[in-house]
Amino acid sequence: MKDKLKMVKLADIIVDERYRVDLGNIDELKESINEKGILQPITLSSDLHLLAGGRRYTACMALGLVEIPALLRVIEGEIDAREIELIENIHRKEFTWQEQAKLIARIHTLYSERNINWTGRKTAELIDKNPMNVSRALRLAAGMEVLPSLEQCKTADEASTVIKKAEEDSIVQELARRQKGKMEQHENNPASTQKEKGLAATLRCASENYVIGDAIKHIEHMKANINFNLIDCDPPLELANEKLASELYRVAAKDSWLLYWFPHERYIETYSDLLKAGWKIDPAPFVWYQNAGTVIKDPTRLSHNHTTMFVCHKGNVKLARQGSMNTILCAEDRPSYHPQQHPIYLMKALLQTFLEDMQFVFVPFCGSGVTLRACYELGFQCLGIENNPEYKPKFLLTVEEDTKKILAKQ
Repeated sequence: MKDKLKMVKLADIIVDERYRVDLGNIDELKESINEKGILQPITLSSDLHLLAGGRRYTACMALGLVEIPALLRVIEGEIDAREIELIENIHRKEFTWQEQAKLIARIHTLYSERNINWTGRKTAELIDKNPMNVSRALRLAAGMEVLPSLEQCKTADEASTVIKKAEEDSIVQELARRQKGKMEQHENNPASTQKEKGLAATLRCASENYVIGDAIKHIEHMKANINFNLIDCDPPLELANEKLASELYRVAAKDSWLLYWFPHERYIETYSDLLKAGWKIDPAPFVWYQNAGTVIKDPTRLSHNHTTMFVCHKGNVKLARQGSMNTILCAEDRPSYHPQQHPIYLMKALLQTFLEDMQFVFVPFCGSGVTLRACYELGFQCLGIENNPEYKPKFLLTVEEDTKKILAKQ
C-alpha cells in the first residue's frame, strides 16, 4: 500500500506518547491556519496513529475543526513511527535568511504590481510577520541585488551591518563631493562672504594637514629635531615597538612631549621600549576613564573603564598647566566614526595641559583626526598621517561642522 492523502476526522486520530513536548507558539499557528488553511498535511499511520504534525493537530483541535488533510503511511512497528517523528523535527530544513528575504520581497513585488497602494505593512499582515522584520527582509533582498557578495554573510544581522556601512559610505562620499565643490566655489568667488571664505580656507588647511600614507615611512624620511612640540601617538599594536619609539624621539623637537597610548596589559613592554629610545617617562601613566566600561567575562578579573598612556618628554619642558592630575573623567563622543576615537574634550584638555599657544602637534596614526580638530579650536599647528583613506572624508565633514559652530558664535 502506497502513501495516500485523504481528509480525516480529528476525532478519529489517535495520539500516543510524543517526544516533542514543547509545541511552541500555537496561537500564531492557529491564526495562520484560520487565515490560509493547512498548507502541509499531517502524517498518520494507516490505522490513524499520529506520526508527524503534532503542532498542526493541536492547533486544529483548538480551532474546533472537524477534519483535516492527512498523509496515511504504512509503518512497521514503533521504531518506524519514532524515526518519522524524529526525522520531521530534526531534518526539516528552515529557510536561510537569503531565501526568506528573497521570497518575502517577491511576494511583496507581486502584490505591489496588482495594487499600486500596496505597502510593506500589508505584506507583513499577509504573511503574518512583524512589519519591522518584513522591512528588513525587503532591505536585505534589495541589498543582495546591488551587492551580490552580501549573500556570503552568515546571518541577516551581519548582512544588515554591511548594508548600513555601504549606505553610510555612499552618503559620506556624496557629502564630500558637495563639500569639495563648495570649497572651490568660495575660494574663487569674489562674491563669497568672509565666513564662506574662512570656512573654505579651514577645510583646505585641514585637508593638507591630514595626510594619507604610511606613518612609519613618513617618519623615517623626516629630518631630526623637527619643531614637533608634542606628539600624540596611538599606534596599532603590531607597530608599537622600540623602533617606533626611537624614530619619534629622533624627529621630535629638542624640548618636546610624547603622549603614547598603550593597552594596560603591555605596561612593561611599552615602558621598556620608550626608555630604550631615550624618552624620560612618568612611571604613573595618564588614565582616561568613563562611567561605563568594558565587561570582562573572565570570572577572575574585574571589568575596566579606562584607557592609559605614558607621558614622556625630551629635553627641558614644563607643563602649561602645572598641577594637572593624571586622570580625567570623560564620556566618548557620540556619534563617532572611528573604533578608537578619543573625545574632543579629552584631547583639548590634554593639549592645554602640555602646550603653550601656537605650538606644533604631530599625530601619526591620526585615525578620526580628533586631535587635529582639537588643535584647530585651540590655535595649534598640526600634522596627521593615516594609512586608511576611509576616515579623511568623515574628518573633513566634521571639521566643517566644528567651524560652522564657531562662526555662528562670532
